[in-house]
Amino acid sequence: MIRSETVHGRLGASLAGIALSVGLADASAQSAPAPAVPLYQESKDWILACDNTRFCEAKGFSDAESAAMRISRAAGPTGALTVEIDVPDTAESPDVTAFRLDGRRLDLKTIAWAPDDATGLGQATLVTADDDSAYRLLRRIRDGRVLSLGDTRSAPAVPLHGLATVLKVMDDVQSRTGNETALTQPGHGGARALAAAPAAPALRGAPPPPPLPAAEARALAAGVRQAMRGGDALAACDARTPSDIAVALTASEALVMVECSRAAYQSSYVVFRAPRADPAAAQVVTLALPPGLEAGAPARSPAPSAAASPAASPNITLQLAKATAEPVRAEAVAMAPTASADPTGRMTEPTYNPRTATLASVSKGRGLADCGIRAEWRFDGQEFVPSAYRQQLRCGGGAPGDWPTLWRTR
Repeated sequence: MIRSETVHGRLGASLAGIALSVGLADASAQSAPAPAVPLYQESKDWILACDNTRFCEAKGFSDAESAAMRISRAAGPTGALTVEIDVPDTAESPDVTAFRLDGRRLDLKTIAWAPDDATGLGQATLVTADDDSAYRLLRRIRDGRVLSLGDTRSAPAVPLHGLATVLKVMDDVQSRTGNETALTQPGHGGARALAAAPAAPALRGAPPPPPLPAAEARALAAGVRQAMRGGDALAACDARTPSDIAVALTASEALVMVECSRAAYQSSYVVFRAPRADPAAAQVVTLALPPGLEAGAPARSPAPSAAASPAASPNITLQLAKATAEPVRAEAVAMAPTASADPTGRMTEPTYNPRTATLASVSKGRGLADCGIRAEWRFDGQEFVPSAYRQQLRCGGGAPGDWPTLWRTR
């Protein structure tokens, strides 16, 4: 299974001596402004996501091929570089000596791999053992078309169309262009010249409140639905047999999640903040997205379909990896109303964990959950502050919920 956690390390000093097949980057490129983050970009068979700490993940996959690759790299002089290859439909890792690049045998004698990570559950993962090996592998394959993980036509393969583009953008985001650590346009600058990675914002959650007894939770949820019935907040809701939820927020308040609409595998809710003793005083929760992700537009979002109504225009289109498939429209998450006069906001499958003071919303692009959006907020005792955001708009290439991170906190 492809892993998405950041691995910290140091780029080996031996990289400075590696022969480079591309020309040295112009010195002025190193001083060019880095692209703004968070950033999400698609290029042919590859997607790239860089978060607010400038940690980047690139994923290559397509329905036409049967394997996927992830490239992850942290920013700064000690940022680790890792390449992972997911191989489905097997319980054993493939023979790396049989790899082919565009049909020709690929010499990988200098590439070191981590110990076998076969899951025994019909999937295996190859992981480069160190930064130097990851660097050498990418230099070998970045300009190819297909990486075959065997010497037969039926061997699993990773599509490489778009790889060079996302590697260049990754270098630019991390200000590596013109530096010896760059993946596409290296120069003479040493790793020590790179600025440190930005620190993730630190958040503190409110202490856990007294629990809300089950009977009180049911009564409060019913009271809020009854009080809000006929008002703007629930005007467009159509849940015939609603599954409402109430959970303690503070000693005197609760979050009440009122189901609004139900689809095949997920539902949308309106979330209220209500006094435990007065459900009629409930108010719709107003949420902000992380900086750079406002209005659900993280750097690059597909345009809504022509058939979309004005009210649906903020929604994000999730696309299947297979080009011939119809786009899958998913309820936009994190779109709570920005004012009481705007009742159109919805959250998809919200949950609240009082122990961590975390409100989360997850929207799957399709039932496989290989695309979608997950947003989280931390309650600080007064308001909800954005704490995490993950997104993958194209379906495929990973385990359920394995979506790149665009915003993180600590």
